[in-house]
Amino acid sequence: MKHFIFFIFIALVSTNLSLAQDLKTAITTKKKGGEIQFYQGDKKLNLREVKSIFESNELAYEQIKSAKSTYTWGFVLGTIGGGFIGYPLGQALSGGDPLWAMAGVGAGLIIISIPITRNYNKKAIQALETYNSGLQTTSYKNTKELKFLSNSSGVGLAYSF
Repeated sequence: MKHFIFFIFIALVSTNLSLAQDLKTAITTKKKGGEIQFYQGDKKLNLREVKSIFESNELAYEQIKSAKSTYTWGFVLGTIGGGFIGYPLGQALSGGDPLWAMAGVGAGLIIISIPITRNYNKKAIQALETYNSGLQTTSYKNTKELKFLSNSSGVGLAYSF
């Protein structure tokens, strides 16, 4: 009888431990340099990894795709603006005649990219909240049962999980 009770105890404990391994870790963010960065535990994730993780949640996936598109536009405008500022500065440093109008256009493009980047941050955080809200927050599943049964063969215990 001692062995039987010990076996049941081990089965209950191992079932709880195996259910805890099914949990997905929530994703968090940190803001750095005006842009958000994604982390799962201690691991930093890039936008492509986040997008692939969000595939399991259809709404979060659509939201992160929209955020990624917004990010792309902001990145392109900011990069072009930086180039438009950098070229005249390079001319000025080399002693040439700089095109300050080009630098002004570059500054305008960078200014336009700022609200686009903020919009990306909002969309990405919204997608993150959607994804995290869909995660199972506990390892406890109320589907385990321990029953005492009796039939023509005798009396026994049945544990289902």
